[in-house]
Amino acid sequence: MFDTIVIDPPFITDSVWESYKATAALLAKDKPHIICTTVEQNVGLMEQLFNCKATRFMPSIPKLVYQYNTYANFPSACLSNTNTELE
Repeated sequence: MFDTIVIDPPFITDSVWESYKATAALLAKDKPHIICTTVEQNVGLMEQLFNCKATRFMPSIPKLVYQYNTYANFPSACLSNTNTELE
């Protein structure tokens, strides 16, 4: 069982996220820290499924046509900073 789960998926559809939630539930200890990456349009889904909120940190993925955001269900000093490569 894990204290922290990071979900950085190659697919971002709602049905796939439901599967990620089910898998995370099998792997997690009680009240795990969860970090997810997905597009801004999934902000409501991240809150609904994982109680995750958007953070300021955004992964830099140069060849991707859309920007991913990072979401977490816990406060994090590292994730509260904007990363310099996107400035």
